[in-house]
Amino acid sequence: MNIRSFFCWVMFVGLVQPNAWAAEILKMSGNKVMIKMEGREFAPDDTVFAYKDGKKRALIKILKVKEGAALGEVKKGQVEVGLLVKKDTKSSSGSESASTKNVKDSTSTAETSSHEVGNNRIGIMGGVFQNNMKIEVSGTTFNYSDMSMALGGFVDIPFADNIDLRGKAGYLQYSVAKDGVSASLGYLSLEGTLQLKIVGGLWIGGGGAFLLTVSRNNNIPGLDASSATNSFFLLGLGYDIRLGKGAILPLCVDYILFPGGSGISANSLAIRAGYGWAF
Repeated sequence: MNIRSFFCWVMFVGLVQPNAWAAEILKMSGNKVMIKMEGREFAPDDTVFAYKDGKKRALIKILKVKEGAALGEVKKGQVEVGLLVKKDTKSSSGSESASTKNVKDSTSTAETSSHEVGNNRIGIMGGVFQNNMKIEVSGTTFNYSDMSMALGGFVDIPFADNIDLRGKAGYLQYSVAKDGVSASLGYLSLEGTLQLKIVGGLWIGGGGAFLLTVSRNNNIPGLDASSATNSFFLLGLGYDIRLGKGAILPLCVDYILFPGGSGISANSLAIRAGYGWAF
């Protein structure tokens, strides 16, 4: 699978899968919640349910509806920002009490496991990088490219409403080559990305990294690879697939830009995936 195909697949998953859960709790204030709707219309006095990991966590009564949003009141259970909301199409008015009981049972389970499943996550992540470098020497431009890999760990920490901070640490290699000359630089990397949640597990983000050089092999004319440190900036698009019990499968595509030097520019397109669990 090439980079373009993977990027299209991430976009497809991000746009298609969330539509089954097109309503999401956006804000909370006491027992009132603001629900963001996309393609799903609730009406005043509707009874809807908030779900977490596929289980009902709360029963909500819709009070007011405006285009794209609804105001609801939590009648039973507990809610949090980001929970998915939908009507219980399997329940009729005669079976509402059973649905309410399910909410109560699920809430009890969530409360007893609240110390086991938190909002923070830790995990492992690896990636493949398509690297490009352009060097100008005596008025002549040379283009180099190659692929490399990265492997390390990550941690997710809630930063603000709908924003998470994802920190990464590990080993990253940057390699380029052409016509028998090449450069291969190994780094220990510390990376941080602020991720803005769009809908479901889809997010966009930006951040940067500090790199400590641990190995170098370079014979490209005009490239000075003697620096002990480096850095980069990135823009990313990703989708975190929820696996239940707080676990996720994070997928992302990052555009990475290294600071330019005299006549030198370098960038990468990275595809990364991993596995994370709550703590």
